[in-house]
Amino acid sequence: LAELDAKEHAWPELSEQDYLCLWLLLEREKGSASEYSDYIQQLPTDVWEMSAAAWPEDVVAELQDCEAHVRLTVLRESLDKVYRRVASVVESSGEKMKSRLSTCFDAEQYRWARCVLNSRQFEGSWCEATSSKGVLVPPLELFNHSCVLPAGDCLRRGCIDGKPTVQVVALRDFAEGEEAMISYGKAGSSQLLVERGFAVPDNPDDSVDLIFGARCSKRRLPILQQVPLGVVKEYADDFEWQRCPDEEAQDVEARITVRRDRPLPRPLLALARLESITDAMLENTAVTSACGSDNLLAPLGQDCEREALGSLLCVVELMLHKFAQTASADAIDLAAGFEEPHAALQQMAVIARLGEKEVLSGLAKAVYA
Repeated sequence: LAELDAKEHAWPELSEQDYLCLWLLLEREKGSASEYSDYIQQLPTDVWEMSAAAWPEDVVAELQDCEAHVRLTVLRESLDKVYRRVASVVESSGEKMKSRLSTCFDAEQYRWARCVLNSRQFEGSWCEATSSKGVLVPPLELFNHSCVLPAGDCLRRGCIDGKPTVQVVALRDFAEGEEAMISYGKAGSSQLLVERGFAVPDNPDDSVDLIFGARCSKRRLPILQQVPLGVVKEYADDFEWQRCPDEEAQDVEARITVRRDRPLPRPLLALARLESITDAMLENTAVTSACGSDNLLAPLGQDCEREALGSLLCVVELMLHKFAQTASADAIDLAAGFEEPHAALQQMAVIARLGEKEVLSGLAKAVYA
């Protein structure tokens, strides 16, 4: 703010993230004169190293029909929208700010700064002063990501001489020369690819979001309203109504996350079971009572269960058929390798794509079981 000749809260339209991006750009422009030059010089110079958002379109095409492609589209749109907002503030600001940023602020450079934050900052919850902000901690960038470490357990809040610190904690013994790693959080390869520019084979955190629709009526409404209260307690992050059940709704939609380590989410099975029940069956007090008391976690008869599981298999088959090739073909491609100049990027794209297919195949196996 001082460099831009501005007072605190001078631009309420700018967020903490915006200011951090502008700070990065100003410090990078200073070169070796910056107090943070050692850190900034070791940051990637190209956006494609930090996010698939800047990958060549022929590589991005490998993600067509994948959840990663949806995430990628959202990120690109978000980057463009945020840049336009910040650029508008810069344009309407004083001459000193415009002059100071004239050589280091444009769409490409702002995208670089934003991707630095997206791929490198950590939540600042360990420090009250930064609890609502992201935090750049240069030494943490020495650590690669491990999918098997509990998210958050290896990073702890500390304090030395009254100053907040980040403590990196070893959760097990390491052999001499063995790489020590941390967890960047519970994230599947699709998320890692878009936000951090890499993917992990056989990632245990791979997941796919399903949008599941169901009918809503006067009889069904009280049962649907119980789903988030009963079935979903352990699925708080994996269930969200897209169209909520209410007295006016004729149908509802829910986003349900299917995970590699939890292939048949109970909320998904509950909604499929409810959808297999006819309105006439709901007139039966015993059926209605069973739905309410057991939250649809128990089968409601052989025919209903067969229909419920069959509907889930149809959803899986439709999602798998949208891909241009099978999981087996992806595995063959990975084993054979890819041609330069984008071999590494193509490999990561196929890893993310294969992960999604394996999650869906896991759901199918769980339904058959």
